[in-house]
Amino acid sequence: MKKFFLWFFVIVLSGFCMTKLIRPPYKRETIVNHLKESTVALVRTDQDNDNVPYCSGVWITKYDILTAQHCIENIGKLAIKNINIPYSAIGTTIKYVVKSDVDLSAPNHWPKFTRTGIVTAIDVAHDLALIKTSEGPLTHPVVIIDRDELIDDGMPIHIVGHTVGMWWTYSIGNVSSSWTIIKGPDTLLVQAIQVSGPVWSGNSGGGCYDNEGHLLGIASWINKGVPNMSFFVHHDEIVKFLNSNLNN
Repeated sequence: MKKFFLWFFVIVLSGFCMTKLIRPPYKRETIVNHLKESTVALVRTDQDNDNVPYCSGVWITKYDILTAQHCIENIGKLAIKNINIPYSAIGTTIKYVVKSDVDLSAPNHWPKFTRTGIVTAIDVAHDLALIKTSEGPLTHPVVIIDRDELIDDGMPIHIVGHTVGMWWTYSIGNVSSSWTIIKGPDTLLVQAIQVSGPVWSGNSGGGCYDNEGHLLGIASWINKGVPNMSFFVHHDEIVKFLNSNLNN
């Protein structure tokens, strides 16, 4: 009888250990929902008067959206329609929508209502920009910036953006390399994360995240010569930019 209880205890303990071992470190549906709710769509009005997504952004505070500087510059230059006027992205009005503004059950649904924000800070060298929203308080989560661990090659990542205009597209990928210095699209040397994953136009300004939902980078540019090679502004550069430009 004692041997029976001893073996029973060993089996139960082994099962518990196996359960702990094989349990995933996160609940994907929880992470995905959090990341989508933390992501906005930057929108422009097309020739049919539809508000379509052209870039992404992420909530970093209750009122501030982080995005890619080239998203702001492109829309700002289109707005002034005069290449002879000196252009500064600071003060540019940007239209955006949050996930609850869009009926995602209807294919090609274009929201009639849009929100607005003003560009308050840019970093051309590292392709980052801040948008201060002008609406009242919204109920939304913010991305997690704090992260002390190294970004290791091969680590799995989560990506959210509006890939080729498809609202709130979620995908997975891996860190291919974490570059201390690499030549960006404007021949500037930057710190960036090279990602293997389905990233394309519409992802710019959106984030990639680790399994706990920490922001690792902001989508900046892609290499069109090979499949699934994209580059994100490195977390360290994001922290420097926010420390310099956020009031709080």
